[in-house]
Amino acid sequence: MELTRISATKFKTYAACPSRYEAEYIKGGKAGSSAGVPALTGSAVHAALEEYVKMVYVDKTDDPRLELLIDLLGEHWESVWKEPLDTKSATYKDAVEMLKTWHERTDLSNVTVLSTEYKAIRTVEVPGGQREFTYIFDRCDYYVDEITGERVIRVVDYKTFRLNRGFDEVRKDLQMRMYAVGAMLDYAGQCDRVEVQMDLLRHSTVTATYSVEEIREFYVDMWELAGKILADDTAEERLNSECIFCVKRSTCTAVRSNAAAGGVQSLIGTGDVTDLLEAWYEVDAARKAAEAAKSELDDALRATLDAEQVKNLTGGGFKASARENSRRNVDPSKAAAIVPPQVFAAAAKVSITALDKAYKAGEIDEDAWSKLNAQAVSRTTGAASVSVKKA
Repeated sequence: MELTRISATKFKTYAACPSRYEAEYIKGGKAGSSAGVPALTGSAVHAALEEYVKMVYVDKTDDPRLELLIDLLGEHWESVWKEPLDTKSATYKDAVEMLKTWHERTDLSNVTVLSTEYKAIRTVEVPGGQREFTYIFDRCDYYVDEITGERVIRVVDYKTFRLNRGFDEVRKDLQMRMYAVGAMLDYAGQCDRVEVQMDLLRHSTVTATYSVEEIREFYVDMWELAGKILADDTAEERLNSECIFCVKRSTCTAVRSNAAAGGVQSLIGTGDVTDLLEAWYEVDAARKAAEAAKSELDDALRATLDAEQVKNLTGGGFKASARENSRRNVDPSKAAAIVPPQVFAAAAKVSITALDKAYKAGEIDEDAWSKLNAQAVSRTTGAASVSVKKA
């Protein structure tokens, strides 16, 4: 297939469904869901934040004031919505609350704001030649880590999502990783690490930190995905959570087959959510009933294993096994006094997993590792778990 220009949106579309990628980016079909209420609200909020940050932290022509931010929202609201501002509307009040939340928790006085709404086009090598790589940073900051002395580039992406996002979800997100690649292309040699922050305006911020080595790996991933797209001559149809917005939903064989069989696709995009809600409720009720039944069976199996004083049971071609469950826990205050400061600072949160990784990488020496396990790590045990498999 063709790949005229690289972007996170294109790559995410292809990864979810090659057929949709072909329909939208090669055949020129238009995707659904564009200028609805969430999109218009997001555009106005983004525009207000862009101008506010530029005025206060880049040009420094005004002081940090919530009143200024709300005034800018009103101006951009009318421009985006193409109608007079109604300050009593629920949608506008919702936007105001998002900006109040952002203003209360955001202080950029200790960083250098490099850009707002920065649009970049870089030429990158991919299989078959060069392609333009495009990306947009809502905001880009620079600061020096006070603990490690590392130079940090932070890319910020404003999101008006209703639902919160977790750290792992953000760190693994393809768009966030491609932003990190873009930041490294722009600031190669000027930073020691890159942070990509999803600023969830209704909630808080979630920040993923990437090393230079990780970003190099992301670039290789981009290179390989570009090659996969260019070599793809099948445009496979794949069901995914975005099918409802796809331009070829009405003609997609995968969607039609799923709908005909009574699958999830038969419940969405109909204009009536009754069947979808009912199906979810019924499936969830069945899940809870199954979990309750399994819990009772677990207890019965554990009791039988205890009575027999064994860890395994067999019968009728099945084998039941018991496994002791335990976990290691770390005391952050004690660990801070033992491990090197740079290791402690680099961890998104002080966890056994992060410390294990640092030890394996040689960042914690044997002496510190021994002290850590003796003084800062404890082990807790839980009830044994049981599993049943075919023998």
